Amino acid sequence: MAEAERRRLRSAIVDLEGSLADAEAEHLSGELDTDSFTAIGQRDRERLAELVAELASLGDEDPPSLYVPEHPAEVVSVGPGRARLARVVVWIVLGLVLVGLVAGIVVVVARSAAPSRSQQVSALLVRADALEAQGRLSEALPLYGQVLAIEPRQPNALAQSGWITFTAGRQAGSTALMASGENLVRDALGADPTLAAGHLYLGVIDLLGAQDPQAALTQFQAFLDLKPSAYWRRVAAPYITQAADLAGVAVPAGVG
Repeated sequence: MAEAERRRLRSAIVDLEGSLADAEAEHLSGELDTDSFTAIGQRDRERLAELVAELASLGDEDPPSLYVPEHPAEVVSVGPGRARLARVVVWIVLGLVLVGLVAGIVVVVARSAAPSRSQQVSALLVRADALEAQGRLSEALPLYGQVLAIEPRQPNALAQSGWITFTAGRQAGSTALMASGENLVRDALGADPTLAAGHLYLGVIDLLGAQDPQAALTQFQAFLDLKPSAYWRRVAAPYITQAADLAGVAVPAGVG
């Protein structure tokens, strides 16, 4: 019974990946307008993340990791498979820092009349988010770097690059990478203070990196005030609960 459910979930994940790819192709060809493309991408990415979480909960032998771990301990303790992934991500982060993608240094980008800049950015974000939802961070990170090469203050790309960089730095014991990741997340919030993911990531950074539960709770409250989806509240719940316990205060309303 469990195996049949795993097959169903894997099939649904493949179907959603296909839906995202189709939407990207239709957007680039002009068949799908930007608003519809964004709405479809948001809907399918959230559902994809939910399916990945369901698959992992069934004890899949090698389930794809969600971008934000379900439990705080997963940031600190990883199994052999995830440890290998962490090492790959660390090397990619270091490589991107060297070539200036993560650091924000200007790079040469090939441009053409079609697709437009906004279409390029939208397509890259959809692809990167889909990879990220599967835990394929080593493939997602360069795509976020390409977005930043086109649009250096794109909030989502800054936030996601920052979180990946911070997490890789923490796993590698690199304070420099952790600081670089934190700066990128702060830049994301500077570009868009209403970015819920940015407040969540900065809260986790304050909690796990700076060991400052009070500062973390400030960011978590800002995250909750922006009314994120039920899925993202569930993702944030373990971190918020941990911060509240450490600060000796009640867990904020709306968690979970």
